[in-house]
Amino acid sequence: MAPTTSRPIGLVLCGGGAKGAYQMGVWKYLLEAGIYDQIGAISGVSVGALNGVMMVQDIYEQAVDIWKSFRQQDLFVKANEEDPSLFSQERIYAWIQQGLVKWDVVDKPIEMYVCVSAKSPSLWPLMQKNFRARELLFESEYICVNSFDKKEVSRLLLASSAIPGIYPSHTIHGKEYVDGGVIDNSPVLPLLDSGYKKIIVVHLQENNEEEQAKWEKSLKGQSYPDVTFYHVYPSEPITFFDTYLINKVLTLGRMGLGYEDAQNQLKELSL
Repeated sequence: MAPTTSRPIGLVLCGGGAKGAYQMGVWKYLLEAGIYDQIGAISGVSVGALNGVMMVQDIYEQAVDIWKSFRQQDLFVKANEEDPSLFSQERIYAWIQQGLVKWDVVDKPIEMYVCVSAKSPSLWPLMQKNFRARELLFESEYICVNSFDKKEVSRLLLASSAIPGIYPSHTIHGKEYVDGGVIDNSPVLPLLDSGYKKIIVVHLQENNEEEQAKWEKSLKGQSYPDVTFYHVYPSEPITFFDTYLINKVLTLGRMGLGYEDAQNQLKELSL
């Protein structure tokens, strides 16, 4: 199968909360190097999905401003007493609305896939006792949102970033969804299914055994000898705790690192 667009490159944006500012720096490099105009599809999860939707709209400057405005307290808005989750996504929703500033239901040159995890209602109580059982309790779904209206896209983006137990799940068309990264934090499958032979993968964790295991898991045990993957990894350690730490200084530093790493690690990408 071949891509339905003349743009030959696919882009995967991994999840990682506040670390997602790193992907803004990668985006800057893709624009300057002329690679952005060759991207035909993006598949993102959690913060990668939020960034991907902004990329599809080609609003780089607005996206940078949105990231620079985000503060620590925006991630931890206390949920109301009736909500079983710890925190509300109220501020994240406001951020999504800013990020959908140019969204409309028209044909766009880039296809956008949002990765979510569908939850099994009958088995969900087990999850409360054994988080490692998540692979039995969830199934990944990759939803192309180009034809969706702003409200539908907003709900899916909230679901894709709804970390179980921290943020509330979201019921959409009768299915309950949580953070897509619960099962697949490198959602490459829709791009492979669409026939892309050149795929850039922007990770939010350094290249170590844990990240390699996540990547292999995303490939579902399959090999793709005819596909070339171009990985961009943080060259400096970005820890798990950085997922929940954000301020303007950290954001600018992560953007700068993303730009430098893309510049150094995508040299072999031929257009």
